[in-house]
Amino acid sequence: MAVPKVSIVIPAYNSGSLLSDTLAGIRSQSFQNFEIIVVDDGSTDNTEEIVTSSDLNIRFFRQANHGPAVTRNRGVSLARAEFIAFCDHDDIWNDQHLETLLAVFGEQPSTAMAFDNAIHC
Repeated sequence: MAVPKVSIVIPAYNSGSLLSDTLAGIRSQSFQNFEIIVVDDGSTDNTEEIVTSSDLNIRFFRQANHGPAVTRNRGVSLARAEFIAFCDHDDIWNDQHLETLLAVFGEQPSTAMAFDNAIHC
């Protein structure tokens, strides 16, 4: 299996009601060389069912509840790609999100971190 260019880390806690839309935004990315890592932080809802029923290839990990920082860090520790993109369970990315961020690194190789604009809905 080829190493992905981007590891998308999604920390999740009782995220079932919003996670499908988040995954749909990832599915529609113009840049597709990524892996998705969902770390479930002890959810008591249908988060795992949403992830495992997705048509995306998702690496799913479950842990006891430790909070968002520990959950994100675990996702990072599991990442295999050159770049890491954080995606909260309630984020919906535009179709060019990853492509736009990766272009920054191509144009400015000394860049350490890139962000995109957000629209609060």
